[in-house]
Amino acid sequence: MTEDGMPRTVAVAWGVAEFPQRGPKRELSHEGIVDAAIEIADAEGLDAVTMQRVAASFGFTTMALYRYIASKDELHRLMLDAALRTEDVGGVPDDDWRAGLLAWAGLLAGCYRRHPWVLELPVDSDLLIMPNNMRVVDAGLRALRTLPTSPEEKLGVIVGCTVLVRGFAGVMDEITGYSSATVAAIREVATAARFPHLAPLVASGAYFGAPQEAAPDDDLGPDLRFALETFLDGVAARAAAGPPPVAVDAAPASPREAYERAEGAWRDAVATRKATEQRVKELHRREAEAQRARDAAKELMRAAEKLERQRAREQGG
Repeated sequence: MTEDGMPRTVAVAWGVAEFPQRGPKRELSHEGIVDAAIEIADAEGLDAVTMQRVAASFGFTTMALYRYIASKDELHRLMLDAALRTEDVGGVPDDDWRAGLLAWAGLLAGCYRRHPWVLELPVDSDLLIMPNNMRVVDAGLRALRTLPTSPEEKLGVIVGCTVLVRGFAGVMDEITGYSSATVAAIREVATAARFPHLAPLVASGAYFGAPQEAAPDDDLGPDLRFALETFLDGVAARAAAGPPPVAVDAAPASPREAYERAEGAWRDAVATRKATEQRVKELHRREAEAQRARDAAKELMRAAEKLERQRAREQGG
């Protein structure tokens, strides 16, 4: 913490932290140190980033680096914010909120693709008030300028898109290809009886397929684009419906009004119970039908296996 209570990492990111009184001022700066660390992480991964390695890239001792960066954790936080610094948020359109937000999400996806080590770093509260993160959020809100909803809901849309983009980036970073033997084995065991809805995708190979190739100028890719478009469909529908009515829970004006409210609540509860009971009956009926179908299929399978064994014996005799 600084003397005024600001987290030190945030103060460094905003350029308000004091430089050391002694040390190689001209050669070192917070920004230069972070850039060097990012260059190492991009080339060799996050584990290669050590205070000693970064200091050596400048020809200085590790102790000299500690005069500027307090710890490796602080360096990681600064790297996380700085990874967003080069993104061209100024080019995000603001005349069509859907197109603008998709372009904005593409910037995030591109950042994760160019700096995959970002996904290894935890996101904490300090990041929310770091300069580059706030600049990116501001650009997202500008992209939503024409969305007819409140600023608070626009911020919620930004958060939702961020979660989708980061989640997809993390999954894609973990997915690896499967051998032909593995695919064949899974197709053998993933039968329609076990996975009636998934089995067709296993059989077609879609379940094992690598992510579809995106166009050269598309940082989203078809899968993430579909997820975002679906999310934005919901945002558009909510905006079109207008704000939800505000419930006014005023105190009853008289004992009769209190009784009528209680009567209405009781009737609603009864209706809910009856609907639930009817739903349970329907589920029991469907379960019984499924059980009968299973038993019939089992008998048919046994008869077919018996016939197959009989034919085998006859052919062998």
